[in-house]
Amino acid sequence: MSAMEEGSMEIALAALVAAAVSAGVVLAMGRMRGPAAAGPGTAGTPRRS
Repeated sequence: MSAMEEGSMEIALAALVAAAVSAGVVLAMGRMRGPAAAGPGTAGTPRRS
């Protein structure tokens, strides 16, 4: 594997880790607030505008 390919692999792994961490934070926040805070019709998925 060349140095260039290795770098892109590290970037891809970092992106995956960041996505997993942010998903975990969103889930944890949703659990702390409780399902009632989500409001009707959202099915627990946070909406970002």
